[in-house]
Amino acid sequence: GRNMSLFLLMKRYNSNLREYLDENELDMRSRIILFAQLLESISHINSNGVAHRDLKSDNILIDSISDSLPILVLSDFGCCLADKKHGLRLPFTSYEIDKGGNVNLMAPEIVNKVPSMFAILNYQKSDLWACGTIAYEIFGYQNPFYDSEFSTSLKNTDYDEEMLPKMHVEVPFVVRKLVENILQRNPSSRLSCDVSANVLELYLWAPSSWIKYGRNPTSNEVGCFLIIKYSINSFV
Repeated sequence: GRNMSLFLLMKRYNSNLREYLDENELDMRSRIILFAQLLESISHINSNGVAHRDLKSDNILIDSISDSLPILVLSDFGCCLADKKHGLRLPFTSYEIDKGGNVNLMAPEIVNKVPSMFAILNYQKSDLWACGTIAYEIFGYQNPFYDSEFSTSLKNTDYDEEMLPKMHVEVPFVVRKLVENILQRNPSSRLSCDVSANVLELYLWAPSSWIKYGRNPTSNEVGCFLIIKYSINSFV
């Protein structure tokens, strides 16, 4: 019956993602690694029945150590969904049921859902969609779903995929196409989060020439690379 204070202690991180991107000049490989880590983290929590529901660059922390690649960490799970009964699918029978935080980066299938007796909020690919918007920030662009002094933001309620800003060709073709896929309005058209993460992991293990400006691998090169990697891993 006594009044008590509850403290949660955690490691102190150097900065959040927004600050880290503003303060550092990153090469393309480092940016791809950051994006891959973000996808891996979302794949991990989703596979454990958790949807973050409040992803933004302010809620992504960076542990940067000199002469080492930055380590990306998710934070602020105050709006998360962790329902053992329903998993990542939440019955939406009333507006009293919270959809999550950060409305600007809320996936279309969530922000547009109207409550009814049989309505379901499906969060299986909603965090993935938010990752696609944050990818613009990681690769040096304004997040297209935020207002800025230079442009008017897209609306997650009714945007068309053709309206998405095109990334410069210095961003590898594979990455550009992956972001375009992740930001499809229809969640069934998006790759799963674990497959998206695997695409970037394979790309990072590929020959370094593949991520150079203007260099995209052919289908034969990709096939040979996968065969060799699979053979080596099987032998080991």
